[in-house]
Amino acid sequence: MPRGRPKKLSNYEQVKARKIRKILAEYNIQRFEKINDANLLDTVQVDSSGKVFVSYDFHNDNLKEIGRIVADFVER
Repeated sequence: MPRGRPKKLSNYEQVKARKIRKILAEYNIQRFEKINDANLLDTVQVDSSGKVFVSYDFHNDNLKEIGRIVADFVER
């Protein structure tokens, strides 16, 4: 998780983060479980059809780690 205290989210943002986490759980995507809700909203977007998009504009340590995991998986 990034350093510092996460920003306080509005009720709308909290519900949105909860829905994103629910959709990620349905797809069995566990990579984003450890990041806080504020960073989750900046990193992951889910459209109305349920497609999951990861924003590379908001680059943090978790995305670097995902890149390493994918690279290790491809090498196998």
